[in-house]
Amino acid sequence: MDLKGYLLNCFIGGEEVIHKPNGSRVRNKIALSFAGYEIMIVQRPEVISANPGDYKGQAVETTEVTVHNLELSNIESVIDKLRGLATLLSFITCSQVVLYGWECSGANPSGQYWSVVARTGFFRPVLKIMHGRIVREFLEKVWPIYFRLEQPRKLRVAIDYFVSAQVLGLPLELKLVTIFVLLENLKSTFASDRGYKYKEGYYQKPLGGRWYFKELLMEMFSDVAMNPSIDSIITLRNEIIHSGISQMPYSTQTQIYENCQDLVREYFMRLLRFSGSFFLYSGRGMRAKSI
Repeated sequence: MDLKGYLLNCFIGGEEVIHKPNGSRVRNKIALSFAGYEIMIVQRPEVISANPGDYKGQAVETTEVTVHNLELSNIESVIDKLRGLATLLSFITCSQVVLYGWECSGANPSGQYWSVVARTGFFRPVLKIMHGRIVREFLEKVWPIYFRLEQPRKLRVAIDYFVSAQVLGLPLELKLVTIFVLLENLKSTFASDRGYKYKEGYYQKPLGGRWYFKELLMEMFSDVAMNPSIDSIITLRNEIIHSGISQMPYSTQTQIYENCQDLVREYFMRLLRFSGSFFLYSGRGMRAKSI
């Protein structure tokens, strides 16, 4: 049997063309293998021709996802996989993509819908998300490692922080605080996944001594072959965390925020073992990086 899930705020393009009753054509379907299932993502036709920027801050019914040939006993697992799909789509679209309902004939119950709070963002997305092939290839590449790391690295929470910093219309300093909390989250789940013991407010090194924030963060980046310069990030983080405001010029804070966004994008991509090009936040959709 088939299960249909429904997503909000997922503004992506399609790969396959359908013919509308009026004879026109729209490219709004993506067929792919995901989490061990054959699925079909179908965008509402009006979504394909819409300007996502016109819907910023709104909740928009955009997407139907059909999971083919599942067993009744697997429904709960499939619904959880659809939530993971929504999380990955949130990351690449920079919108709060959420699963808000599902239907499956023959199941008991035959469907569920939830009240959710989510907003469309679509500001400097990570990939060329209006190209259905690029979306499909990303999802098919990363889903095995995503689901292996989803729980130990708390990826749903981490990606929600990443998206919220962009979507919620926060003042710059609150955007920075959100990104700093995300870095804390990533650092802590990395340490926990490595088995480092937490004692007296610090993670402990295997041979003794404690990991300080910068040191452990660099260890985390090094684990995915990154060696970024983060001194300015640490300075601003300490200033805002301890005083609530910063004396740095607004332009400097903006540059640091963009640097944080770029680092987190690359870190997620490397963590998910993605290979290819993605857009840098600082590049404003015009500059990409290959890994």
